[in-house]
Amino acid sequence: MIALAKAIASKKFSTVAVATAFAKRAIIAYQLMCCLTEWFMDEAIEQAKLLDDYLEDNGKPIGPLHGVPISVKLQISIAGHWSMAGTLNTFQKASRDSQLIAILRNAGSVFYCKTNQPQSLMSLESLSI
Repeated sequence: MIALAKAIASKKFSTVAVATAFAKRAIIAYQLMCCLTEWFMDEAIEQAKLLDDYLEDNGKPIGPLHGVPISVKLQISIAGHWSMAGTLNTFQKASRDSQLIAILRNAGSVFYCKTNQPQSLMSLESLSI
């Protein structure tokens, strides 16, 4: 992750190119393992464009994770996206980012998907079929 952030900061890779590459790999993973619960690549590309523009205008990254794509589990709240605590009665659209997402977003992360979680969050692993 650190090497990727450095490569983006040095303009070896654009944030848009990195986000697109991660998204394509996520789709392949989904086809094999059914591991994604939500996909928001359009938002990721828009965020990546803003970060590329920021880097171009300011000559430095916005934070230590500038442009690094990050997927999160379904229970982590991202404003405007669905989240749940592993049971249907907790399924809701988040009105704001969780503290974790706010910290990662301020560090420059790009969010592109949410992944599956175990039922009731009572296991260390989940089965996606």
